Amino acid sequence: MEGPQAGIIAGKKELIEKLKKHQLARVVRVDKMTLAALEGTLMDYLKGVQGLSNIPTLRDLLVPLDELRARADLFARDINSLESGLKAVVSEGTSQVGGGTMPDVQLPTYLVSISHRDVSAEHIARKLRTEHSPAIVVRIQKEEVNVDLRTVTEEEEISLLNAFKQI
Repeated sequence: MEGPQAGIIAGKKELIEKLKKHQLARVVRVDKMTLAALEGTLMDYLKGVQGLSNIPTLRDLLVPLDELRARADLFARDINSLESGLKAVVSEGTSQVGGGTMPDVQLPTYLVSISHRDVSAEHIARKLRTEHSPAIVVRIQKEEVNVDLRTVTEEEEISLLNAFKQI
């Protein structure tokens, strides 16, 4: 579970008191559940590396490249063993960290690029997106479906492999 997003106002007491009296204060005030979740997330940060493994986004960002390569190689091997017309190769790529405070940050990763001898990449992507719950969203480049295992937990890999079996 991800921690809550929150803005924290810190400053001089008289300015904080003035903000509390503003009519929008009630709208932006957080509830007890949000404060409890924020406390739990902050406690994980205080624990250092062990605590960061409890925060999925940070855990995924910190996966070592050699671990990603090993997972990608195994996943590609499993796709290639399906005898379904799918072909998978592993290549270097980048993961986009995301929007917010890091919109332009890219991390090195390994992609599993998947193609089919008779079916377009767009068709495969559409089937993954519309015929599975939750929907599976992939990138398409050079008429190949690209899977970045940095964005997939090891537990989800089995479901992802099963989805490709149905193509």
